[in-house]
Amino acid sequence: RFEAEGCARFAMTMTKKGAPVQMSLGYYSAPVDAMESALAMTPWARLALESARKAHRP
Repeated sequence: RFEAEGCARFAMTMTKKGAPVQMSLGYYSAPVDAMESALAMTPWARLALESARKAHRP
């Protein structure tokens, strides 16, 4: 759903054997429209929390 809204995936650059390597993380930015309103952000925050709970391994 995040991808369908055009949200960018977080990435970081690391150095491996002296060369920069970009790694994509399993996190997405929130939609731009949701950044302006707590009401618009609420469903996205709930979706993110639900995903985190499913991924949590005790």
